[in-house]
Amino acid sequence: MRLRLIDIEYKDLEEDEMIERIRRIYIEEYGKELSVNVDVFNSFGSSVFKYDESSYDGTSIHFYT
Repeated sequence: MRLRLIDIEYKDLEEDEMIERIRRIYIEEYGKELSVNVDVFNSFGSSVFKYDESSYDGTSIHFYT
């Protein structure tokens, strides 16, 4: 599952589409629906990292109830 999540990170998907694919991948990998909420944070579009000189660009996926 981890590699599949990394793969979709690089597809420049909208947040809703990415969450839908995460849920689909979970079903395919584990045979059951993901029963938690999912948030996706991409540093690329964040104003927090707008002037950051670290060159950090990543995606965080938060699963919570």
